[in-house]
Amino acid sequence: MILRDMKPVMAWGIAVIVGSLQLIFGNALASEKAEFANYRNQIEAQNGAEAGRDSR
Repeated sequence: MILRDMKPVMAWGIAVIVGSLQLIFGNALASEKAEFANYRNQIEAQNGAEAGRDSR
């Protein structure tokens, strides 16, 4: 089989590379957002506890 038109092959190759990068970095960003939300909740809980302690 001779490939005379390389455009579809290149398009599929680029799509595979971009899709793989999107999958890898998309998961990393989601994980980072979850970690940041957890950190923010911990800080808010500490601030709330300190505010309750200080108001007494």
